[in-house]
Amino acid sequence: MAGRIRVLPPEVAARIAAGEAIERPAAAVKELVENALDAGASRVAIELEEGGLALIRVADDGCGMGREDARLALERHATSKIASAEDLFRLRTLGFRGEALPSIAAVSRLRIVTCAGGAAEGTEIRAEGGRVTGIAAAAAAPGTLVEVRDLFFNTPARRKFMKSAAAEASRAAEAVAGLALGHPQVRFELAHHERTLRRYPAASDPLERALAVLGLKHPSDLLPLQAATEGFRVTGWVSRPGLVRRSAEGIFVLVGRRAVNDRMLKHALLQAYAERLGRGEFPVAVLVLEAPEAGVDVNVHPAKSEVRFARPHVVHELVRRAAAQALYEAGLAAWGERAGPRPPEAVREPRAPFAAPLAKPPLPALFAADPPAPPFVAPRTGGASAPVVPEIEVVEKRGFSRLRVLGQLAAAYIVCEGEEGLVLVDQHAAHERILYEQFSSAAGGERQALLLPETVEIGPRALAALLPHLGTLREAGFMVEPFGEGTLKVAEVPRVLSGGAAAPLIAEFAAALAETEGAGGAFAAQERLRRLSACHGAVRAGQALGLAEMQALLAALDSCRNPGTCPHGRPTFLLWGRRMIERAFKRG
Repeated sequence: MAGRIRVLPPEVAARIAAGEAIERPAAAVKELVENALDAGASRVAIELEEGGLALIRVADDGCGMGREDARLALERHATSKIASAEDLFRLRTLGFRGEALPSIAAVSRLRIVTCAGGAAEGTEIRAEGGRVTGIAAAAAAPGTLVEVRDLFFNTPARRKFMKSAAAEASRAAEAVAGLALGHPQVRFELAHHERTLRRYPAASDPLERALAVLGLKHPSDLLPLQAATEGFRVTGWVSRPGLVRRSAEGIFVLVGRRAVNDRMLKHALLQAYAERLGRGEFPVAVLVLEAPEAGVDVNVHPAKSEVRFARPHVVHELVRRAAAQALYEAGLAAWGERAGPRPPEAVREPRAPFAAPLAKPPLPALFAADPPAPPFVAPRTGGASAPVVPEIEVVEKRGFSRLRVLGQLAAAYIVCEGEEGLVLVDQHAAHERILYEQFSSAAGGERQALLLPETVEIGPRALAALLPHLGTLREAGFMVEPFGEGTLKVAEVPRVLSGGAAAPLIAEFAAALAETEGAGGAFAAQERLRRLSACHGAVRAGQALGLAEMQALLAALDSCRNPGTCPHGRPTFLLWGRRMIERAFKRG
């Protein structure tokens, strides 16, 4: 019987290799611009037609190539950027790019014009479908021009799955934006059908480039961050609270100077913003991660668009805490609070202080439990040997307790009068915030036994996801244990939740763990439990409140670290200033 395994012809193998590295026009743009940057270019101009399918032209003023180097650049596995296998794991350049030009040439009609600095003449090379069709002398300025025409002309199946020209041009613009962030000193221009899509002038300050790429005008829109641990270091900027987009396209992650698509680091960033984002909202950010050579593998993806970290949990926590610290300090500045000096590389996280016992006479049952007196806050450190972080003292109150309660609107909103105008407080969102911060404090774990234990029936997948987190539940004040097949028993609940049913909360927590498959580890589970507990325990829209209850809620809100939003990112209050009201009535 004849063998079924055969060696593919070289031209077929070349097209397969090209398909791995060059998925769409944006990938070719990325490869060519990276080559230009590794060649030391200070200016890079990119022109596209039909989203890059008809034409990609990349011109740079880099070092250029002589004839022999230009000819070898189209050979498979030829490169100037590595000399040994160890170099594959180093981040000195944007990658060895040994497959870039041959892969592009295999699926296009390619023309290269290049000239080394000081050379009397340049070189022009033409290739089609991976075969060199001509090499000749050419008049050229120092640098390199690469023209890619009719991309995927010989792989119609790949070309058929391309998006519209506008969509492909947008993908290319995103690739250029990532490269521009890593190289602020380089001037970039991108045009599509002779219309400029992006122009990034050379910038001496990386913040200037970040603002340009993100489409922002004011430096105050971005908060700087910086932290380091165990050889890993993160720097960059995150958007101030309230500045959000409707997609994650404004989040850029760079490892070294290479933009990568890393879901883990984006997840860490979103965890830091978890209390400040509504549904479908995303921050903007530029995160630059530096890692030791042994700590990151850059060869996970053929196009070097993904990386793998040796200690992913360390990196995840580093980014999350750095972003949380930046947001925390921005909140301190916004509310006029002060913090003591911070030792180098100590990362503080927000922890909620709580107000002194609420005013007497005794309150209605809803707020009868006095929250603890306001503590000084000692943020978490990296371990027992970490330096002691100066404590933070709250020196200014928010003023919610000074509002005059006028009544309740639709049994959902507290209507108040303040010095600045009319204030509408969402009672559910506000109480969620109060409970969330109580659950985040040491008092949040204080338990109260249920007179009659509750049972919870959940499916096998949710049960398997929940069982590893029984300790998390215990730390939060829930005493939960298995009680037969597919059933749990809840014997104790947090004191601040004693009036509510625990079974629906535990079932929802288990379902959420199963849905996310444990993403984010113990910290994510703790945060999810706090938010769910706050949501289940808070007063609902449609629940009538007495005057004393409304006043107590406002006083408790005054003690919160982040009183402006609920744990899910929705606002707790709205303000209509006097001038706005007067203009509406045509008085101003």
